[in-house]
Amino acid sequence: MLLTLCVPEESESCEEEISLLRAPRALWTLLVISCSAKFASDHQTREYLTPIAQYVRGITSSLYTQRNNAELIYEDTKNAFREYNSGSIFDDENFTKSTSYHWSVRTCDELNESIASTLRFVRTRLENQLDKLCREAHSYERLGIQHWLPQMKEEMFALEDLQAQIIALRGQVQESVRH
Repeated sequence: MLLTLCVPEESESCEEEISLLRAPRALWTLLVISCSAKFASDHQTREYLTPIAQYVRGITSSLYTQRNNAELIYEDTKNAFREYNSGSIFDDENFTKSTSYHWSVRTCDELNESIASTLRFVRTRLENQLDKLCREAHSYERLGIQHWLPQMKEEMFALEDLQAQIIALRGQVQESVRH
C-alpha cells in the first residue's frame, strides 16, 4: 500500500508535509495492491474516502486478506490432521502419519509466525505513526477515520483469535504422537 500526498508547490521543510494532513489542500493518491474484493467494491460515502481514512482502509484490507487466506490454510491443515490421525501409534509403509504430523506442525508454525509478524508490524505503525496521524488529522478526515479505525482493530483481534486457534491445533498435533 502506498499513500502519496503532495502540494502543487515546492516544499521547503518536513513541517509542510505534516501540515498537509491537518488541512486537506493536497493532491493525493492511494494505491492498494492485492486488495480483497470486499474492500475494492466497498464504495463508501465521500467522508469515508479521505486520504488518511483510505490509508487505514488499505491496512484493514490487508489484514482481512491475510486472515481469510490463513483461515483457509488453517482449515485445510485441521482437516488433513483429522484425516490422517487414526489414533494408532503405528504408521503405514508410506509414513503417512509421520508426514502429516511434520507437515501440520510446520504449517502451524509458518502461519503463526506470519500472523505474529503482521501484528507486530501493524502495532508498531499504529503506536508510532498512525495514532498520531489520526489524532492530528484535519476535521475533514474524522468520519472516515472513525469508520475505518475500529474495523482495522477488529481485523487485528480476529487475526489474534485465529493465531490462538493455530497454536492450539499445533498443540493437538503434538499431543497426538504422545498417545
